[in-house]
Order: sequence, then C-alpha cells, then structure tokens
Amino acid sequence: MLAMVWNSRGVLWPALLALLALIVIWRGGAPERSILAVFILMIAFDRLYHLISHSGAHFQTVDLGHMTIDFVGALALLVIALYANRQYPQWLSALQFVAVISHLIRAISPEVAKGAYAIFMVAPSYLQILAFTIGLSLHLWRQRKHGPYRSWQHY
Repeated sequence: MLAMVWNSRGVLWPALLALLALIVIWRGGAPERSILAVFILMIAFDRLYHLISHSGAHFQTVDLGHMTIDFVGALALLVIALYANRQYPQWLSALQFVAVISHLIRAISPEVAKGAYAIFMVAPSYLQILAFTIGLSLHLWRQRKHGPYRSWQHY
C-alpha cells in the first residue's frame, strides 16, 4: 500500500488538494484561502523548477530548488499561522518546517539514506492535507455552532 501511495504521489496530493480547494473556495475564510494560495504557489514553483532544471526530484544530494520552495512556503505558512484566528495553520507551518529540516539534515549528514530523505521530505505534505482537512472541518463546525467569527487576530 505504501508503494502505491508513493508511486501515485504526483497525482494523489494535487487531487486531494483540488478537492479541498473546492471546499475552501465555497466555505473557507481568508486564512483558508491564504493557505490554499501558498499550496498552489508551491506547486506552481515546483513545476516551474522541474521545467527549468529538466530533472525530477533527486535524493542523492540536497535538492536546493525544493529546499528553497519548502523554506519560502514554510515562512508564508508561519505568517498565516501567527495572524489567523485558527489553530490548525500552526500545524501546517510546523509540518512545512519538517520538510525544510529534512534538507538541512541531508546537507549536514550526507550519509542519511536517500529513501529516508525522500520520505522525510515528502511525507509532511500528506500530513498537511490531513491537518488542513481536519482544521477546515473544525472551522466549518465552529461557524455552524457559533456563527461567523473573525478570520484574523488583531494584536
């Protein structure tokens, strides 16, 4: 089963995100739309990176292109997490930083197996989909139960 998920990662993750996108566009607030925009931009820059570099993901060395995309995405999610009037953006940001840390570990210790690096780099994105789904569900439940509430915290 793990092999099936791994082999279909190029189709499965975008398909799950597309389903979430429909719900976000239909019922999500500003934080959800901002998170969706970050994910879409990360996908777009990933596609552009592969188009320019003419290569797939490589796990023998640190992949600087993916490291940059992951780092910028982590920073964007962190900013959203700091200001959103929701808890789950913190989960998404933390998971994105796990992907960033995977690149740093690979840079510090090249002996890390390429399979471990690949899993450590890719697995957080699937957990992000799960966290986004749970967080969005809780947001919609809270809205139904208590009515509309502000999207952003004001410090």
